[in-house]
Amino acid sequence: MSSDKTTAGGKMGLRIHPTVFWSTAGVTVFFVIFTLLNLIQMKLIFDASLSFITTSMGWFFVLCVNVYLAVVLYLLFSRHAHIRLGGDDARQYLETALAQENDPEVKEEIKLSIADMAEQVR
Repeated sequence: MSSDKTTAGGKMGLRIHPTVFWSTAGVTVFFVIFTLLNLIQMKLIFDASLSFITTSMGWFFVLCVNVYLAVVLYLLFSRHAHIRLGGDDARQYLETALAQENDPEVKEEIKLSIADMAEQVR
C-alpha cells in the first residue's frame, strides 16, 4: 500500500511532493549560487560544454527532432488522434477564437486592444 505524500500548494492549488520539491529547489539554488560565486571558472566550463555539444552532438539533436516529429505525426494520424487534452468542458482555443472573430463586439475589442498597445509603444 503506497501513501500519497502530496500536499496542496496554497492559493494556486498545486499539488507538490515536499521531498521532491524541496530537494530539487535546494540543488537548483546551490548550483545558481555556486555559479554566481565562480563566474570565471563556470564560464570556462560552460564554453567547453557548449563547444563539445555543438561539435560532437549535433547529430543527436537532429535525431531527437526527427524522432519527436515522427511521434507527433504518428499521434496525429493514428487511432489516438481523437483523444482530448483537458477536461470534459475544455474547448479548442483556435476553434473558439475563429468563431468569435466574426462577432462585431469582439472585433471592436481587438481594435481597442491594438490601439492600446500602439499607444503604450509610443
